[in-house]
Amino acid sequence: DRGVNRDVRSIRYPERFWQYEPRPATRTWATGYGHALDRAVLAAALLREAGYEVTPIFVGTGPVFVGEGTPRLADLGHLYLSIKGDPAGLYDPAAGTLTGQAPLIGLPIWRTDQYVDPFLGNSQWPNRREVTLTLEPGEEGTWTGHGQFGGSGFFCPQGEMAGLGDGARDYIAGVVGGVITGAEVKGVNPEIFHQHQVVFGVDLEAAAPEPDAEGSTRLVIGTPGHGLLDRTGSVHVYENERQSPAILPGPMEQMVKVRLKVGDAPAHLPAPVSLANEAGEFTMTVAEADGWVTLTRELKLTAGEYAPEMWPQLRALLLEEGDTLNGTIVLD
Repeated sequence: DRGVNRDVRSIRYPERFWQYEPRPATRTWATGYGHALDRAVLAAALLREAGYEVTPIFVGTGPVFVGEGTPRLADLGHLYLSIKGDPAGLYDPAAGTLTGQAPLIGLPIWRTDQYVDPFLGNSQWPNRREVTLTLEPGEEGTWTGHGQFGGSGFFCPQGEMAGLGDGARDYIAGVVGGVITGAEVKGVNPEIFHQHQVVFGVDLEAAAPEPDAEGSTRLVIGTPGHGLLDRTGSVHVYENERQSPAILPGPMEQMVKVRLKVGDAPAHLPAPVSLANEAGEFTMTVAEADGWVTLTRELKLTAGEYAPEMWPQLRALLLEEGDTLNGTIVLD
């Protein structure tokens, strides 16, 4: 940290002037400033001298395959240093930050000796977001509950949650707040926390919805914050047709499950939905037993790129996931 971040000021300089003629580490140290490559060379020299194994890697700027597996700097434009040792991590020489592997998830990578396709870990670590919550009436017009939040693959938020302060709680509050409007996270407990998968237990509290003029209470179970629909921001479901492919970060899965204690109150529940097509699958089931209602909604998208002729199938799945009718429970 002292040899690079504190003593060598980071500057921006057009890459065409330096990418093929890097300055030696001694020159960067002597001048006290450097662009991304300068700082990478210096950091690598210092870390290797200290006994670390350092590998330069280039990372793509988006979730696309590099043509025919041939790496090109036009596609692989961000330089990192992969550091093995204690501590280990991913060093960004431009920003001067050390993180886990989260910045690599879903992007093409060139590790100087091998090309790695995008969507790291799809087989072992599916790109999946899960939220399971249990709620029951509390005191003074509140609901209290607990549950579990999980993310893996490029839905793993380890890099965003790590560190001091309330980063983990704030992130989970953003996720849970999308499912239950106004939910306040009272506590979180890590169960799994590493670069490919995060699982946390959650305690929460939410204000019960106000009854309407007929005395009915309406609960809308929404979609998780930082979730699958947020990852499709460039895909507009209001468009009936597309002339270009729909590019997503990759195959994705999302599951939301909410158990709600309703007691003897009559409940009007949404009708089950099951839709499977060439783009993926959406299911929504509702069960009622022993004074509890359980709503489970799951969406699976099977590809990272959909041709224009596949847009109607993909759009149909996304519309089902975003439809508030597929998450509305009315209690009399």
